[in-house]
Amino acid sequence: MQSYKAMVDEILDDINSHNSDDLKRRVPKLIQKFYFKICKKISWAPLRKEIELDFTTDTTNLGIQLPSDLFGIDRIYDEDNKVEFIVRDSSEVLPDEPCYRAYQTYPSVDPLLTYDDLIINSGAATFLSASLSAYVALGNDVTSEYIKIAGEPGYYKITNNVSPFTLENAYYGKAQVQADFQVRPIETTRLFIVDPSENKLSDRTVKVFYWSAPRPLYKDTDSIIFPDATILKLSVIRELPEAKKRRPVSQKEMEEAMGEAKKQNPQSPATQAPRDKNNNLFTMNNKNLFTTRS
Repeated sequence: MQSYKAMVDEILDDINSHNSDDLKRRVPKLIQKFYFKICKKISWAPLRKEIELDFTTDTTNLGIQLPSDLFGIDRIYDEDNKVEFIVRDSSEVLPDEPCYRAYQTYPSVDPLLTYDDLIINSGAATFLSASLSAYVALGNDVTSEYIKIAGEPGYYKITNNVSPFTLENAYYGKAQVQADFQVRPIETTRLFIVDPSENKLSDRTVKVFYWSAPRPLYKDTDSIIFPDATILKLSVIRELPEAKKRRPVSQKEMEEAMGEAKKQNPQSPATQAPRDKNNNLFTMNNKNLFTTRS
C-alpha cells in the first residue's frame, strides 16, 4: 500500500509543480475527495466488516439502523435458517420475485443532532460538547452513534455516553474549537428484510457483510488502502486544469487503472452453483430431466 505522502509527492512530480504553493494546498484536498469517491465504488478488502443485527428488537417495523460509515453491502445471511437475502433498492422489491430480499431506506433529511460547540485536538480520541452533554442529561443515549466533524471527511463512532465523549478511532484533522458537528448524519440508513410474500420480518438475526468508509488521510505515513493506487493519482491529475498539457489523462487510462486495482482486490465470491428463482440451490433430487424446474 502506498503512503499518503508518497502519493502527494508522486502527483507533484508528474505535473512538475513542487514549487507551487497553490498546488501543494489543492492536491491533498483532491486526494481526499477522490479517495472517498473511489472507496465508495466497490467493496475494497481492507474496508470489509460484518455486523450482526437482531430483527426481533424491531417491534414497530421501522427497520434496524446501520452504521453511518457503511458504504455498501456485500451480503446478508441468516445462518439459523440458511437464508440469503438479496439486496434490492426499495422500489425493486416486487411480488413476482419470490425470494428473501433486503433493502435500505433513508429515514431523515436531517442529522439526528447538529451542534456548534465541539472541542477536539488533533490526534485525540475524546471530545467535549456542552450541547451534547445536555442532550445526554435528558436521558438520551448516543453510544454507537457516529459523528462528522466540521465538514472534515470521515466518520467517528462514539463509544460512551458521558462527557468527555470517547471515539472509537482518533481524529487527526486540524484541532477544532467551537466547531460544527453532526450526530447520525443523513447518509445513515435503516435496513429492512422481507420474505417472498413481501412481509417485513422481525423474527431472526442476520449477519450483514459490508464495506465502510476509509479513515481520512492526514498523516504522511497513512496508508492508501488500494492494492494499486494509480487510479487515485490519475483521478487527481485529471481534475487539475494545470496538468492537462503537462500530464494528460485519457478515459482509457482511467479504466485500465481501475481495472488493475480491482484485479488485485481480494474477492470472496459466493458459491456459483446454480440457483432457482427463489435463490435456493438446485438439489438435483428430482431425477426426471423433463419436469419443470421451480
